[in-house]
Amino acid sequence: MNGIVLTRAWDLAATLSAVPITWAISIGDIEDLPPDLEFLPPRRRIRLAFHDIAEPRPGRNAPERHHAEAILDLVDRWNGQGVLLIHCFAGTSRSAVAVLVALARLYPGREQDSVEMVQTKAPHIMPNRRMIVLADESLGADRRLIDAAAGIPLPMERVFKGFILVPLPLRCD
Repeated sequence: MNGIVLTRAWDLAATLSAVPITWAISIGDIEDLPPDLEFLPPRRRIRLAFHDIAEPRPGRNAPERHHAEAILDLVDRWNGQGVLLIHCFAGTSRSAVAVLVALARLYPGREQDSVEMVQTKAPHIMPNRRMIVLADESLGADRRLIDAAAGIPLPMERVFKGFILVPLPLRCD
């Protein structure tokens, strides 16, 4: 099985029991990092620490370019083979961006299709706008990711339970 799994901190244990994870991107606040998934080899996992904020603020870690590049580096190693787990505290913003970034890397030029497909499966997402811009620049996507993500409406409900699976290869029928 190949795909991307999006979940939140509260559902991490259940997700790990239900899905054969082979790669992972864990995102949290610097004060509250998610657990290191040590059952995966170090080259198959990363933990990123930044706050879910759109602009730098004193005492807070805003997303930076090196965070976007770390996601892209892991996605390049993964290359769509196996199951990539992406999780953060709520599974709505930071991890949603990482899902969109992974799909943009795997399917350049199909950013709009990717956003629409993920939003259909996960209508609760509200990707971090700062990280979208940084990722678009790192990808050299010429605003395609920014423009596609700009069309995501504010969700009616930001809470979800469990996980979503984005199967690969990407199909946007």
